[in-house]
Amino acid sequence: MEHGIWQVMMEKYGREEYPTVCVAVKLAAFMGKAAFQVQGVTIHSLLSIGKIDMSYGIQLSQAESLRRLQRDLKNTRFLFLDEMSMIGLRLLDAIDNRL
Repeated sequence: MEHGIWQVMMEKYGREEYPTVCVAVKLAAFMGKAAFQVQGVTIHSLLSIGKIDMSYGIQLSQAESLRRLQRDLKNTRFLFLDEMSMIGLRLLDAIDNRL
């Protein structure tokens, strides 16, 4: 599925915008071991999500971190999250806020 999405995006927009499959599709998981198994990264590292404080919500990242995230995700069309059952409501809210 990942390769098929990349092929469609590459044919539609060209290899310059989509040089690798990792540009069009991001794979992430809650735990590092699961991320490794799908050849992805953790949700926290992909989205630059810091520690989630129970009383104050997510700590906001610096402006530079947000700009880097926007640049890294600019041409991303799909985000697949492995281990969805491990993602709690607070983390889901943090993901929504970052995106």
